[in-house]
Amino acid sequence: MKHFLRIVGLPLLLLMGMSVTGVSHQDNAEPAFPEIVKARAEKLTARDQDILRLNIEHQAKLEKMQRQVKLLEDTNRELVQAGQRAGSDKKAIPIDIVSKDQKTLVVKFPLNDANWETAWKIEWDVENIGAARKAGLIFPKDREDHTPVLFKIKKAFFKPGKASPWVQVLDDAHPSELYVPYYFRDTRFFDLRDAGEYVPLNAQEGGPRGTTLGKDRFVMAELRDRGVAYKNENVSRRAEELALWANFNAGNYTYLIEFGFMDDGAIAFRHAPTGYNLPSDHFASHMHNCCWRIGVHLKLENELAPKNTVGVSRWPGNTPNAPNAALENKTLDVEPIKAEGFRDWEPTEFTKIRVTNPAVILNEPNGPNSRAISYDLAPIVHGIARHSRSDETFSKHDFWITRADSSVKQYIHLGDYFDKQKPRALDGGKVILWHMSSALHVPRSEDGILKGSALANGQALATWTTVELRPRHLFTGTPIYRNPK
Repeated sequence: MKHFLRIVGLPLLLLMGMSVTGVSHQDNAEPAFPEIVKARAEKLTARDQDILRLNIEHQAKLEKMQRQVKLLEDTNRELVQAGQRAGSDKKAIPIDIVSKDQKTLVVKFPLNDANWETAWKIEWDVENIGAARKAGLIFPKDREDHTPVLFKIKKAFFKPGKASPWVQVLDDAHPSELYVPYYFRDTRFFDLRDAGEYVPLNAQEGGPRGTTLGKDRFVMAELRDRGVAYKNENVSRRAEELALWANFNAGNYTYLIEFGFMDDGAIAFRHAPTGYNLPSDHFASHMHNCCWRIGVHLKLENELAPKNTVGVSRWPGNTPNAPNAALENKTLDVEPIKAEGFRDWEPTEFTKIRVTNPAVILNEPNGPNSRAISYDLAPIVHGIARHSRSDETFSKHDFWITRADSSVKQYIHLGDYFDKQKPRALDGGKVILWHMSSALHVPRSEDGILKGSALANGQALATWTTVELRPRHLFTGTPIYRNPK
């Protein structure tokens, strides 16, 4: 079923006792409606059900047309306003577009500074269901091939200094699923697989330092101030980032998906649900889970045979009290991960998953403090989600680690993958880090629900979830530190 079920179809189909993709009912569950209503629903003829289905499909087509008309109106208004100003007052942002399709770009930090010190080179894409199916992903048969569903970073390279080499960090990173369990009627939505799609953006949504990218305008490039990076007396500097973000629309809910490339080499993976609450049950509590697939290939740009190792980094529970005790060395409390598997986040251990390239040393190649380059996957946690249904085994753990050539292509199949086969040894090649960042939504009056959940009453405010990849030992000192003259 299409994503319009989130708006009009679900209440009707539930009323008629019909099944919907992404919605299931336990066999032993209590009846959701009075028996008399259920009896009437059972008397519906096949023709009645066909009429109901056609009405719902007509409603979906109408809503799609309305969105298209609104987009055209917005585009026309932008052009008219630009013409009236005899040139746009929206300044070109300081990024270098490398490819004609605007899908490869370079950004240098500090921005607008000839003496820049760090840089990112990024390749992005928005792939449709047809391309995803060819790559082995599974979607319902009724979902059309041209539907855009995967906003991904195909590759990302970081340069930690003007004279430094490009270091590849990412190799295919994207949200694998947007999973939404509602805590009534055993309702579950797999919004990316079953429902929504990426939609065009308006230039104004990017603010004074944002611009849309690509002919379809699915992606926004926005430059941002991140606040103070460091300060000591009168020495300080404000940090910056380039955010590439897009909007995945799944009916009443819509999702902001964002990759933040920071001037210090960190990458933020962010997601925020917004829109308006489920029309039929706008007070219903639910959870939003962004299931990230983060492909890591840590190597120099021209490195021919890179080897990556993986480990779990933990803060020791028995912290030494001796003066000047060494709490940082090459292997302290880093447990090697030799095979595909999973790990859980422990709050007292500050658990992180670390990927290292032991052959590349940039900080002090010939000195006593030499360290191989690494990146840590570190979640910023609201809470830890665990869901108990038999088809929710992918939520049993906080981190999953697989080889890039493994047969599992979607987050929701991870539980089955590890239940059905013996984990393979990690071979030092590309690795996939899987993580689910979660936000619990208990609706409140600030979500525009007091008069019924609808566009006229207000939208659910965006609630951000974040997981970050943070660099280790790529620099010889503090990034972009400028000693006062």
